[in-house]
Amino acid sequence: MSEAKTSIRKISRGFQVTIPQEFRKELGLNIGDMVEFEKSENGLTVRPLEIMKRIEIVKSLKKVLSDQQDNVFSKLSEDEIMDLVNKEINQYRKEKQILTKKNLAV
Repeated sequence: MSEAKTSIRKISRGFQVTIPQEFRKELGLNIGDMVEFEKSENGLTVRPLEIMKRIEIVKSLKKVLSDQQDNVFSKLSEDEIMDLVNKEINQYRKEKQILTKKNLAV
C-alpha cells in the first residue's frame, strides 16, 4: 500500500483552496473536472468524481465479462481493466484537447 501524501494549503477569499500540482497530475485532474467532498468523523475527503465513475464502470465490466468465459477480458484483474479504462479516458481527453485547440485557432 502506498504512503499517504499530504500538503498544506491556505483557504483564500471565497473559501477557495488550490489543489497542489503534483496531486492534479497524479490524479489526472483538469480544469472543469468535478470533485466530490465527503465529511466524516475523521475530517473532509476530496475525490475526483471521475474515479467514482471509473470504479462503477470497472464493477459493471467485471460483472458482464465474468459471465463470458471465453472473453479475453474475463481473465483480467480489476486493476488491469481499470488501466484499460484510464487509457481510453486519457485518449478521449487528448482528442478533446486537439479539437478545442483547432476550434480556438479558427
